[in-house]
Amino acid sequence: MNTAAFWGFMLIIIFAFIGVMIWVFRREPKKTETVTVEPQKLNFFEDTMRTISTYSEAAQHEIEEKQKAEVDKKKQEEEAKDPLLKIETESRKKMMQDKNHIKKSAADEYFERTKNVANEILQRKK
Repeated sequence: MNTAAFWGFMLIIIFAFIGVMIWVFRREPKKTETVTVEPQKLNFFEDTMRTISTYSEAAQHEIEEKQKAEVDKKKQEEEAKDPLLKIETESRKKMMQDKNHIKKSAADEYFERTKNVANEILQRKK
């Protein structure tokens, strides 16, 4: 076979391929039927990720609860072994409650003073 004939044949094949590709991609797309898909099925990946994150959050919460329970159990065991420690923790709890009570009463006193001052100013204006 002649080389010129070979390259001519190859050019015809290449141009035919390019022409077919242009014809295929420039055609009007066929009118298709519209199909309704439920929105839940469209977001399968998002739903899966939400489910996984929900399970992981629940598992994390359970792990934290178990750790808190273990810490509380250890504290109770230590308190049972050492009665002074039990008294100390009770006194700390009572002290914290007293501090909260003092803070509340100081806030109440301040509120009452400002309320009284505001009432005096209103009475002077009348």
